[in-house]
Amino acid sequence: MNFNRIPRGPLALLCVLLALSALPGCSRGPRWTNLLDEDLSAWRIWQSYATPEEGFQGRLPLGEDGNPLPAIGYDKNEGDAFSTLKEGKDVVLRICSPIYGALMTRESFENYEFRMKVRYGKQAWGVRAGKAIDSGLIYNSFGEPGTNHLFSWKRGFECQLMASGTTEGNTGDFWGTSGTRADVRATRNEELRAWFFDPAGELRAGSGFRAADNNSPDGEWTEVAVYCIGDKSLHVVNGQVVMAVENMRFRDQDGSETPITRGQIQLQCEAGELYVKDIRIRPLAAFPDEYLKYFPE
Repeated sequence: MNFNRIPRGPLALLCVLLALSALPGCSRGPRWTNLLDEDLSAWRIWQSYATPEEGFQGRLPLGEDGNPLPAIGYDKNEGDAFSTLKEGKDVVLRICSPIYGALMTRESFENYEFRMKVRYGKQAWGVRAGKAIDSGLIYNSFGEPGTNHLFSWKRGFECQLMASGTTEGNTGDFWGTSGTRADVRATRNEELRAWFFDPAGELRAGSGFRAADNNSPDGEWTEVAVYCIGDKSLHVVNGQVVMAVENMRFRDQDGSETPITRGQIQLQCEAGELYVKDIRIRPLAAFPDEYLKYFPE
């Protein structure tokens, strides 16, 4: 070896730093934790009921004796609603069942960046048959499952997951579930009778706000990210911020409100077929600088 050709001084230091940055574990920022394996070891399963053809309509399904049926409950995975498969080297989660329910992380999280990729399937049942595939990522979840009008999830804050081609909703919509609400800058779309996220809009309180559609073309993977810092969050779809949420809170029946800053993550099974991969999470101390503009003082 000709040692005279080895660079020295500042150039040598730059070469070393570039080489180290390419090594595993030397990437910038906090490390990612993978949340998807073939055994779904980071998750628990909770299921409620098979969807009635007419929908739940806010009422529990009844048995032959006229009394409410018990929910299926934890970790039974009836109908193989949650399964995994391999696509090349990727582990892919398949959510597909007429039974409503959710995957729920075993751990709770606070101040984080969560990412995954979703692809919408074709199968749907009950009131979802013939409509766009509808699911959701519910973050900062808390309490007991079954408290919502579909009797199927814990309280939390939903980043909607919905196939394109419908006026019903878009991936990245914000929904509060079972008493949760937040503030979002929004403007009114009178034709759709809905409030849409608008960074220049007025800050409004509520439990439902729409996002612009930024899904990938049908059949392709869409990357969805949620950033949570304190009682604020961002929904990012394919790199585009589609929702900025402030003052996440829970309103109890007596009207008192409690800020919500941490909780579990849920992936809904909502009588439709959804594929998910590359599920990961990492801690964050603050929003990235390029996103601070969405939360003006």
